[in-house]
Amino acid sequence: MMNMDCIPLTWELNTLHDLVAINYGKSPIAILSENGTVPVVGTGGVERYGNDWIHDGESIILGRKGTIDKVTFVNGEFWAIDTAFYLTNFYKLVVKWLYYFLSTINFRYLNEATGVPSLSRDNLYKLPIPTPPFAEQTQIATILSTVDQAIEQTEALIAKQQRIKTGLMQDLLTKGIDEHGNIRSEESHAFKDSPLGRIPVEWGVDKIDNLLNRIIDYRGKTPYKSDYGVPLITAKIVRFGYLEEADEFIPEEEYEKRMTRGYPSKGDVLFTTEAPLGNVAQVLDERIALGQRLLTLKSGPRLNTDYLFYILMDEKIRQQFETLSSGSTVIGIKQSQFRKVLIRLPSDIKEQVNITSTIKSFDLQIDIHKDQLTKLKALKTGLMQDLLTGRVRVTPLLKE
Repeated sequence: MMNMDCIPLTWELNTLHDLVAINYGKSPIAILSENGTVPVVGTGGVERYGNDWIHDGESIILGRKGTIDKVTFVNGEFWAIDTAFYLTNFYKLVVKWLYYFLSTINFRYLNEATGVPSLSRDNLYKLPIPTPPFAEQTQIATILSTVDQAIEQTEALIAKQQRIKTGLMQDLLTKGIDEHGNIRSEESHAFKDSPLGRIPVEWGVDKIDNLLNRIIDYRGKTPYKSDYGVPLITAKIVRFGYLEEADEFIPEEEYEKRMTRGYPSKGDVLFTTEAPLGNVAQVLDERIALGQRLLTLKSGPRLNTDYLFYILMDEKIRQQFETLSSGSTVIGIKQSQFRKVLIRLPSDIKEQVNITSTIKSFDLQIDIHKDQLTKLKALKTGLMQDLLTGRVRVTPLLKE
């Protein structure tokens, strides 16, 4: 991470052996308990719980075998598993500061095994650790911990909003919104039975084939790819509700040849027919090339395209995908079978728009917080690069 010859003059160059004791974890089999309260910790964090502890206090967990590229901070009573090391006997050291420093090291370069990745205690002890004075360690750890706390709070907020959105979608896509802007209920509105359960009397159920204007389905060999050109959208980058950034392209001169079956429009829904089955996303940029194992769905006049996008994520609708699928090794659904999928929808297109607008407002809030999370993580990365190398000093803060 840093040039050891360029550390600040007031910092010491130690080895990990000078600063800590590295201890072997132990098998937790004898202490595991369903009613246990002591966390059993591996390199990925808490794995199980037990009724005894191996150490009480601040510590750092490092991988010994298997996952060796993760660093975990723990505090309090814990048990470290036998494929991990845990650190103790911290000498004139702020444990959280060392945790952040060790998090910058690529331990995979220290791997000694040809099979399962493995680290030796002797090599870990030799790690050079440029060590600032205790007061600087404290200030650095405080700054980074503050950013970590903001990251954790933002992640928790996003998770909470996702749960609320899931419940809201369930209500909106089964009950809808009445003329007063309220979600219907059977206590105050008329409902009826349908092949997809109880729905408002103003709604209907129809085959998706009757509601689409067109399905574009590309098969056959994909044109040769290049490092630039028109983004190629493949099933692997269509996730549940969003598109990942394309990492494959086809040359401009191949684009027209490829798109003989039709061009996607903004808002069209992409549906993966296999590997994986049933992921959906919307087209954001019209100039894209479509790969195999994808259906591009163009809505007809009775179906709002945003409503189609959200209804295909509804659990009741998704159950039909497996029923209509085929294949023993790779499960997939043919276009002819997909056309048989039933969906429920309001007869009034305006209600479909109102439903999707409400869901989209939640999506917007979630996206705002996801953007904040990305910025916080970038801030943390920058701070770690600056503060843990001494490139930016915290001494002015200490004077204040």
